[in-house]
Amino acid sequence: KQILVFINNSTLSKEQIEELKKNKINFFKTSNKELENYFDIKIFPTLIIIEKNKTKKYEGFIPSEILKYELKD
Repeated sequence: KQILVFINNSTLSKEQIEELKKNKINFFKTSNKELENYFDIKIFPTLIIIEKNKTKKYEGFIPSEILKYELKD
């Protein structure tokens, strides 16, 4: 699984990054406008979880319990 984190300078974005780091979750952080348009990002932070045949989008701050459940193998 690959995780893209779309962030801005908000407190929630910073907290989301800290939550991911605290839980030792590998992710790619981006502010790329082309990717924002492609994934229709309107709310920050937004996590995009990319798997083989599906993509999931989570908008706003995501608690560690949801992240752990979503990322288990």
